[in-house]
Amino acid sequence: MPYLSEGDAYLFRIRSLDVHNQPLMRVENGFVRHRVASVDNTRATDLWAIEPVRGANGFYTIESLGHRSSDRRSRNMLTGSGTSTSTTGTLSLTAYNSVHNQHWRILRVRNDDSWRYYITNRANPHLVVRTGSGNNVDMSNVMVDAGWTLERYGQTSFVGGGHFGINRLHDRTVVSLGVRSSARVNFLDSTTWNDISSNVEILPFSVDARESMLSAETGEDMHIYPMHPRWPRPYRNSFPVVVEEWNFVRIPPTGFGQDVGIFMPDGTTVVDSSFLHDQDPTRDWIWGTIKLCDRSTGSVGSGINRSALFVHEVGHALKLNDIGWFRTGLYPTRHSYHWHPVSVMNVGTLGTHEYMLSAPSGYDRFNLIRHWGR
Repeated sequence: MPYLSEGDAYLFRIRSLDVHNQPLMRVENGFVRHRVASVDNTRATDLWAIEPVRGANGFYTIESLGHRSSDRRSRNMLTGSGTSTSTTGTLSLTAYNSVHNQHWRILRVRNDDSWRYYITNRANPHLVVRTGSGNNVDMSNVMVDAGWTLERYGQTSFVGGGHFGINRLHDRTVVSLGVRSSARVNFLDSTTWNDISSNVEILPFSVDARESMLSAETGEDMHIYPMHPRWPRPYRNSFPVVVEEWNFVRIPPTGFGQDVGIFMPDGTTVVDSSFLHDQDPTRDWIWGTIKLCDRSTGSVGSGINRSALFVHEVGHALKLNDIGWFRTGLYPTRHSYHWHPVSVMNVGTLGTHEYMLSAPSGYDRFNLIRHWGR
C-alpha cells in the first residue's frame, strides 16, 4: 500500500473498513455515496484521482473520475462544507478552484496488521470523512465509521515506450504546435495539457500569422510546415506538429471509417496503407500532423465539439491512447471496450456521451505523468 507522501499522482478506490460489507465510496447521480462493495468496471463511479496540492505540504485533492462536471470541462473535485462549530458536514462535487474546502489531509494509522486511512478537510480540520446514514458519505467530529482503505489502480492508457526523435531537451518534451485558421479552433486550448508534467510543454502559435510575417520579410509567398527551416523552435529542439482541416468524407482514413479527427506522425497520410504501421508508438516520432474534420454537420462532424476534439488529438501527439476503444490492429488499447472514466481521451461526442470531457481529467493527468514523469 503506497504511503501518500511520495508526491506522485495516484488513482484509488476508497473502501470503508467500518461497515459490514465494506462498500466503496462512489458517485451516484452527483452525490457521494457508499452502497455496494463491487467494483465499477464500466463508468468508474468508484475511481478517484488523488494528487498533492502544490505548495501545501500534506494536503491532497480528490477528484471523481466517474461523474462529469456541469460545464463538461472542469475537474470534478470532492468538496467539504461545514463551520468551525459544526459537528457534522456535507460532501459535494464541484469544479476545481483550489480553495481549502477542496484540500484533504489523509492520515495513515496502523491498526493490527493493516493500515487504515482517515480523511480530514483543510477548511474543517475537526471533521473527518465517514460512512454516514442512508448510504451517504459525509463528515463528522466523531471518528466512528471513519476508517478507509485505499486500493490503488495501476492500469495506464499511454500507447508505448518510445519518445520523440528530436524534441528531448534536458529530458523535457516541447511540442511546438502550429495551428492553421482553417482548423477553426483556439490554439490556446492545447495549453490545458501544460502544468501537469514538468517534462511536457505545449507552445502553440498561429501558422497563418507566422507565414504572413515571413512573407512580409521576404517578399515571397511563404508556406511553412513542421520540418521547414522557418518553423519557430523556441528551444531549438522541439516536436513540431501542424493542425489543419481535412475532408474525411471525400477521403476516409484507411481502416477507420468516417473519422472526425486524427493524429499522424512523421508524414504519414490518411490514404497511406502503411498508416497503422507508421503509427507504431514504441518508436520515436520526429514530427506530426493533426487533421480535424472540415465540417460541423452531416454524417461526419455532427455534434462535434471542436475544442474537445482538438485537445483529444493533442493527447495522441503526447502518446496517450483512446479510452473505451479496442482496436484489433497492431496496437490495441490496454483496457476494456466498456471502460469509460471521465476523460478527454474517450471516443465519442461531448453532447451525447456523459463520460466525455473537453479538457484533461485526473485520469488523463495520471496517464501523462506516468509516461513523461512528474
